[in-house]
Amino acid sequence: MKMKKIVALALAGALCLGMSTVAFAADSPQKSDAVQATEEGKEIVVGEVEDPAMSNWNDVAKNDPEKLDKTVKNTFKDQLYELNKQLDDIDPDEIKPSELKKLQEQQKVLESLANDDAVYEVVTIADIAAADGTVVDEEHPLNVRFNLGGLKDLAAGQKIRILHLVDGLWQVYETEVKLDDNGWYAEWAFEHFSPVAVFRVNSDNSVTPEPTPTPNPDEPTVTPDPDVNGSITADQLADLIVKKLQANANATKVVRTSVKASPKTGE
Repeated sequence: MKMKKIVALALAGALCLGMSTVAFAADSPQKSDAVQATEEGKEIVVGEVEDPAMSNWNDVAKNDPEKLDKTVKNTFKDQLYELNKQLDDIDPDEIKPSELKKLQEQQKVLESLANDDAVYEVVTIADIAAADGTVVDEEHPLNVRFNLGGLKDLAAGQKIRILHLVDGLWQVYETEVKLDDNGWYAEWAFEHFSPVAVFRVNSDNSVTPEPTPTPNPDEPTVTPDPDVNGSITADQLADLIVKKLQANANATKVVRTSVKASPKTGE
């Protein structure tokens, strides 16, 4: 009897442990669903990034998204500073021309990213790799889909920027928001896999552009106050007269006709 109780307790403990393990890993499928291979039969593996800078972006995006753009830009500024020091210390005779060219090209990339007016809003940050049996190289690129359902105010054509960390150097790809029967997405054909950071970006210093208001034809036109020197144009005077008439007549609708200056006298 005692042995049966011990076995029952052990089974219960194992069951509880299994249930807690599933709950702990609940976030993983969500990220996997957000990044998918688009070719049938091809799969990719999605994991957490180990690069400190990208991990920091992920933390900031979750805890204080308003600071994300500044954090990303500061990362590029710091990396540019370190690269500039490295290039200053390099003896051209002691480095292969191809390696020096790579560093110089990376310098231009970092300068562009650090000084860009674009505002970054994170889509996903993940380490992607080919699943067993999936060949990905220059001759066999694999199209990867990034689902954008977590973003607000999506519209076709919005800019999506993919930062791809390849052998310690940044590759920058530009694509755009698209829509199909499965929802909003962006995609890119990768020739090799490593950590990626996918962002929606805007160049007007706002992550989500404000919609342009549609003018109401029934509302009177608001004209500026007279100039500081006291002068007033004919159109401004006509507007003021209309406003006065509207105030007096209340419900009476007045249609204003613009007064044009005479081409001869200018009055």
